[in-house]
Amino acid sequence: MSRRPHKEGGTVIVEDRERLWQAVLERDSDFDGAFVCAVRSTGIYCRPGCPARKPKYENVEFYRLPQAAARAGFRPCKRCHPQQYTPADPQAALVQRVCHYIDTNLENPITLEELGLYFSVSPFHLQRTF
Repeated sequence: MSRRPHKEGGTVIVEDRERLWQAVLERDSDFDGAFVCAVRSTGIYCRPGCPARKPKYENVEFYRLPQAAARAGFRPCKRCHPQQYTPADPQAALVQRVCHYIDTNLENPITLEELGLYFSVSPFHLQRTF
């Protein structure tokens, strides 16, 4: 089973509530970007890794997306800026560079092997990354 919670949709998360709560208590930044923690008593939502004071369990709701928490009436935390968080993903950067290269070289067909050589990765890794 994956350690990260399911990220699709934007509604409140009901399943795995204890696991998400544990991530908030531990300020586990591995979960940043996977869900946000909204606190009813303050009206604020945060990333799990936020250094702000820990809320009371009974005041917490978990949302898959910051936009869902905002639609529910919560404001973003001024310390962790959860609405601006984008996890650093080196594979995403590679995909963007490859897409840009393909877009700028449309006149000639490009093979997976050629892309692998150009970007210094194996064709298998490139295909798996996409």
